[in-house]
Amino acid sequence: MKRILSCDWGTSSFRLYLFDIDSKEIIAEQSTPNGILRTFELWKRMEEPEDSRFDFYWRVLMSHLKKMEEESNVSLQEIPILVSGMASSSIGMMELPYKNLPFSLDGSDLNYRLLHVDRTGWFQQLLLISGARSQSNAMRGEETQLVGCEYKAPERTAFIFPGTHSKHVLVENGMAIDCNTYMTGEFFYLLSEKSVLSASVHVNDSFEKENHIEAFELGLGRGIESNILESSFEVRMNEILHKKNKEENYHFLSGLLIGSELKEIVDLHPEKIFVVGDDVQSRLYGKAFKWLNKYHGIPLPAFKSAVQAVLNGQWRIYEQISRKGAE
Repeated sequence: MKRILSCDWGTSSFRLYLFDIDSKEIIAEQSTPNGILRTFELWKRMEEPEDSRFDFYWRVLMSHLKKMEEESNVSLQEIPILVSGMASSSIGMMELPYKNLPFSLDGSDLNYRLLHVDRTGWFQQLLLISGARSQSNAMRGEETQLVGCEYKAPERTAFIFPGTHSKHVLVENGMAIDCNTYMTGEFFYLLSEKSVLSASVHVNDSFEKENHIEAFELGLGRGIESNILESSFEVRMNEILHKKNKEENYHFLSGLLIGSELKEIVDLHPEKIFVVGDDVQSRLYGKAFKWLNKYHGIPLPAFKSAVQAVLNGQWRIYEQISRKGAE
């Protein structure tokens, strides 16, 4: 039975999965908000030398492994740990250089470091996967998810990875050729929680009401056609002029920012589109693309699970490396 320990260690979150390759089953999982940034801050407070950083991060990882082992009653020793995301960044376990675009969608030419870690009698093979960069942009984690999507068609295709910092990756003829970052999630948080607009919105993630859908679609249109610095103030004016209530404004702002993110997709007009995210993100972007399909002729996207993409991608990269080692 083939099993891996899959670690997706992002800036603001930590996710660990025990994954069975043959059955495609997640046997156990751990998740916390102790992402790379918080871990780095904890290490800095320790005022330890630079060469202690890897061991500090390893101890954090080990604490999750031991907790998973206790809860699942499964021995995790000697199961390889595959790590992607921000763990290979300048604030991660060990900084690895980016792979310059383009890179192959089979993951065969990504940068990595394969380590054999033996600490206090606990032996583990650890694969640390690095990110990829263009001349002006970069990603860490999305390159692994992209490999996990197992896409082989030659068409010009856009892969969208929604999130705090959404990534758009352009793919053609089996290669990732360009990427861009959109601070959609972070801007939504800042505008709805920290700005003057915060008093004009109220959280309501439900799309059950027709007026919420209408507000979201109106925001989409404004986001695509307008300057976001001007149109974002409409959230405030919607309330002052009694055009929308606070819940409607919440959806209007969401549509406004997603529309601003997707306006370049309208200009690019790719032949195919994939959205790689969780259920909430897929629902939001699904509604956005239905509107874009209706009014701009943009193709409807296919959807991929972000978790499955990470698991598949890490395994595919590990397989490539294992084959190289056996040759």
